Amino acid sequence: MKNQLYEIVKAYDDIGIHRTGTDVDRATLDWLAAQLRARAAKVSCQDYRFDFFSANATVILDGQEIASMPLYYEAIGDVTTDHVAVAEFGDGEHGSGLDDSLEMIINDASIRGFEALVIATRGETGALVAINCAPILRNRIPVMLIPGRYASALKAGSVRVQYSATVNPGVSSNITGHWGESLAGPPFVITTPMSGWFTCAGERGTGIAVALQVAEWLSINRPHVPLKLILPSGHELGFYGARKMAQTITTRPMAVLHLGSCIANRDASMRAIVHADAAACEAINTALAPIQILADQPENYLNPDYWVGESQCWAEFGMPMLSVAGISPAFHTADDIARTATTAVLLKHTVRCMTRAAVALIEACDSN
Repeated sequence: MKNQLYEIVKAYDDIGIHRTGTDVDRATLDWLAAQLRARAAKVSCQDYRFDFFSANATVILDGQEIASMPLYYEAIGDVTTDHVAVAEFGDGEHGSGLDDSLEMIINDASIRGFEALVIATRGETGALVAINCAPILRNRIPVMLIPGRYASALKAGSVRVQYSATVNPGVSSNITGHWGESLAGPPFVITTPMSGWFTCAGERGTGIAVALQVAEWLSINRPHVPLKLILPSGHELGFYGARKMAQTITTRPMAVLHLGSCIANRDASMRAIVHADAAACEAINTALAPIQILADQPENYLNPDYWVGESQCWAEFGMPMLSVAGISPAFHTADDIARTATTAVLLKHTVRCMTRAAVALIEACDSN
């Protein structure tokens, strides 16, 4: 298992940039289907359609093209301009999505008549930090993101933007592995996202590796428990795939283990939230203690705002749930690659702890 876990992360990394609706997205689905079948799972896919944003855009700073990417769904059409507003932005979640302060920056630039906006994204490494966006066209001005290390030069220099963007029909799929479908009772659900920005080895690949191993162990060692491993796409699109999946759930799960961002990452800041009875909470915290994670209990477990990441999509079901997610220095950047994100030893320790936490959730449901 030691090397196998790291090889899963590396293989995911090697597939390419895991953006929803691309050829890499389809290749990832095929690879995950093979991974699930190799673990004796029955595989199903839920296809969905969405508006796919595509852009060819550059930022030229003081005569030199620099690393950049558009903020998705802000504008479509063709623009070439040096009438450009500039700003800095870094939210508390390192690019997790549009927040009020970013909305104010964009709206202010638009109201003041600028034809484009360039934002230096503040992150721990100075790299460009991508920002999640729901697939809804906002029809404002083109917005370009650049690495934070250019912030000073951006304020003092000359800036030119060349921008061409369209929105076209797109398609992706959520994939689910099933074990014990013939068994009576609601399933135990493990879920972790399969898409994101750049190759996202630490943000997504590690969670996939851990989820596959925990699911395989449970399928062998808890054969009386119906089990689903759900891997939604569309995470960078405001959890689009996970929301589609949750909308189709007709049977309340026994319990849910959500493995979010940066599981088993070096130097990650982790957060865990749990809804379960007192005995299960104690057992879960004992299980997670070796990897220095202590789970909090939400004040209102039915309110999505008390949960993190895609666990928000499952909150309304009210079943026992453990959600673990975090932030690493390379989160949402091109620096998030396998060889710097994690190690075989860290993955192995994390699998052991998450397996014990999953068993605690299952046993709490069995006793009730």
